[in-house]
Amino acid sequence: MASSTTQIVPEINITPLVDVVLVLLIIFMVIAPQMQKGQPVAMAEVGHPDAEAKGQFDPITISVTKDGTIWYEKDKIGMPALALVFAEIKAKSPDRKVILQADRSVAFKHVRRVFAAAQDAGVSGVSLKVSVKKVEG
Repeated sequence: MASSTTQIVPEINITPLVDVVLVLLIIFMVIAPQMQKGQPVAMAEVGHPDAEAKGQFDPITISVTKDGTIWYEKDKIGMPALALVFAEIKAKSPDRKVILQADRSVAFKHVRRVFAAAQDAGVSGVSLKVSVKKVEG
């Protein structure tokens, strides 16, 4: 009886690899928007930004939305509580910077109130976050 040798040819199955990659892609697409600090606002634009005004590492983000609502990072906050936050920032790390981002359609009196609260607490620096305006020419 002659033995017949059949050789098994291995095949590469990439389906599990594609499944894992797609799951990772979906996870990153869901998580990425949550990594942004503050609330989404349409910021004012500036034509020539100062490249050397970077500020401190890990600044505090305060947002003012178009209806005048104030947010501390992702938490809605009122002016009295914001003054306490500024006092706490000053006490814990006096050199820590504060980034203020405000919707371009908000009344400037709301932005001034935040600046005044920071100044009253003695915060060393409040930077207004703006987007870069595309200048033609």
